[in-house]
Amino acid sequence: MQRDGEMKLGLYLIQAGYNEGAWRDPSVPADGGVDVNHYAHLAELAESAAFHFVFLPDSPSVVEQDHANMARVSRNDGFEP
Repeated sequence: MQRDGEMKLGLYLIQAGYNEGAWRDPSVPADGGVDVNHYAHLAELAESAAFHFVFLPDSPSVVEQDHANMARVSRNDGFEP
């Protein structure tokens, strides 16, 4: 396989970030995991930083169905089947 010498950069985006405590940061939107505009903003940031693509899993969902458990977990929403 021939390469043109340019590295392709991609970004995999998940909910509030990769840190389990990131949801506590006031700058992280509470509904970011299911807000398409939030992901569009992150894609714009990636593009401005010269990334070639972003990857999002294919369907929005809420993982936990029990409201009591939902209140205690840091990652409950996202674009994961």
